[in-house]
Amino acid sequence: MKNLIKNPLFWITVILIVFVVVTVFIHDEEAFVGEEDVVDENIAIRINETTYTIDAFNNMLNGVNQELQMQGVEETKEELKDRTIEAMTQEALLIEYATDKGIEVTQEEIDEQFEQAMMMSGVENEEEFLSQIEMQQGIEGRDAIDDILKSDITINKLIELYEEEVEVTDEELQQTYDQYVQQMEQFEGVEGMEQEILSYEDAEGEMVDSLVQEKIYTLIISKIEEMEEDADIEIFIEDEDLELEEVSMPDMPQIDPEEMEIEVEDVE
Repeated sequence: MKNLIKNPLFWITVILIVFVVVTVFIHDEEAFVGEEDVVDENIAIRINETTYTIDAFNNMLNGVNQELQMQGVEETKEELKDRTIEAMTQEALLIEYATDKGIEVTQEEIDEQFEQAMMMSGVENEEEFLSQIEMQQGIEGRDAIDDILKSDITINKLIELYEEEVEVTDEELQQTYDQYVQQMEQFEGVEGMEQEILSYEDAEGEMVDSLVQEKIYTLIISKIEEMEEDADIEIFIEDEDLELEEVSMPDMPQIDPEEMEIEVEDVE
């Protein structure tokens, strides 16, 4: 696998996608089930007590591929298979770790998040909201949405738990501020790119938040990698079971050159 797979920022992105986006593809009644409920030939991978079906694997395979292509990364089917195995392992261990830490999500919390999401969408009733989600994102039914919201709440609670354990030093803040100033100075004299450089005091709050988040992500990744060393991982999916779909990127708006008015200044 390429070095990118060891990049913590990449895997945090994948984990969040797994929880908030990729789970869109895999949370149905048959995709993610307990070990005793799955017929052996349908199993793609088992991580400790968590089992995924072939359909779930292919859905995540395509989700990871889409995310990589949005970053301009093209990979072979075999490379994507390796990444999907890693992503599923990360997801299963993260859920297991959150459970071990005593993190629980109530239906009341899920309902509250659902109401907020519906309100932000601008629709007035649940039926209309569910129809909109199914049409736009392919998520069918309230149960599937609840699964995604539960995962989202789980990761947020895990992050909140770590916030109590993370400290930021004055030295780290000063180093971050110096880097910020250096980056901003690079845009001096560049038309349209110049911005006012914030004082240390004005930037301090945002720097603290950024450093705390970075430390939390590093701790989570470190813990998952530690758990992975002792995890019981069994891979059953064969290459012929992989179903890679073509990624459709959003169309860019087309501009008719004749409709554009361009002023050209003479250069002497």
